[in-house]
Amino acid sequence: MADVPESSPAARLLRATSSTFGGGASVHPPAQRESSELSDSTPLQESRNRRRDEAQSRVHQRLLDEITHGFKILVFLIAVLVISLLLLVMFLFVKAVSASIFYVSKPCDQPNLQYYMLVTMLWSQVPSKFSDYIRRRLEPGPIGSLLLRTACSIPGWLVIAYGIYMVESAKTCQKTNPQLYWPLRNFIYAQVVIAALAMTVTILALLNIRHILYMLNWMMNALHPQCGCEKAVHKLPKIEKGSSELFDPTDGSAVDCCICMESLPGSELPVVRAPCAHSFHEECLASWCKNHVDCPLCRQQVGEAEVVDTVSTAV
Repeated sequence: MADVPESSPAARLLRATSSTFGGGASVHPPAQRESSELSDSTPLQESRNRRRDEAQSRVHQRLLDEITHGFKILVFLIAVLVISLLLLVMFLFVKAVSASIFYVSKPCDQPNLQYYMLVTMLWSQVPSKFSDYIRRRLEPGPIGSLLLRTACSIPGWLVIAYGIYMVESAKTCQKTNPQLYWPLRNFIYAQVVIAALAMTVTILALLNIRHILYMLNWMMNALHPQCGCEKAVHKLPKIEKGSSELFDPTDGSAVDCCICMESLPGSELPVVRAPCAHSFHEECLASWCKNHVDCPLCRQQVGEAEVVDTVSTAV
């Protein structure tokens, strides 16, 4: 999602699948590093962003591991559902292409229907290449890149809409050329599902994966409460505003709270020092320690586990 690099195998598979089967109607958000590549003009900023990425990745991985462990059955079912959907769409794609090749000569009251697969396959390769070319020339930034990708996806949606119009407007093709009509109809509606899923992934990516992971983690702990040490957090030593502890000793850059990813020196919120010497916003660490007893970065214990009141939690 938002924190998966565009060059990763998972991201490439998502782009290739939704672009081919979605006919170019899917939208993909620009990678987060895209903004840093445009704005990181100094080694100091690059070093800070690298530390931010590493800290964020560690926290995300912890949350993902906990969610996966807590919802093993759900994660397994979702994985099976996604794989099954992709296999089904691939099967429908092959059938639609075969139908367009072998039954093109039979009569159909929607003559353009026989060219639908050709147009879909050709256009599916255009949006990503065109938007990448424009981005390299203009360097529009993350928001501009997203708007560009959205604009490039509009023709793909129009192609799908025209496909729906043809199959729904057909009066006799179902009888005169069913070998062409039904495979294409099934694939067109499968395209709608794939493109809608790609749009959903884009929206979730824009919402930021951290918030999604925290929400899922909260849901998991609401169902299966875990011990925390929230009270111990409020007893941790406070760090004064402007203290040298809030700046990295190697380059002097500001230290970020790895939970909310905001700068600690520039915040008005109280900052606390954990036993492991990592610094956090008191409110952020207290929220984390509602169902954890260790540091989100190094896993060193923050405080003694508090007894969970399972009766009141259940109520």
